[in-house]
Amino acid sequence: MVSAPQDSMTGFLADSFTLVPAGAEGDHLDIDTLLARRRAHD
Repeated sequence: MVSAPQDSMTGFLADSFTLVPAGAEGDHLDIDTLLARRRAHD
């Protein structure tokens, strides 16, 4: 479990949604490539 002050989390999430709007996650993060790289190192 991770614990953080609510103010910090609220600010972090607000900044995240501003930088990466909902639905645009795939433009910034390639899950398939990350998983393939991870499997290659196992």
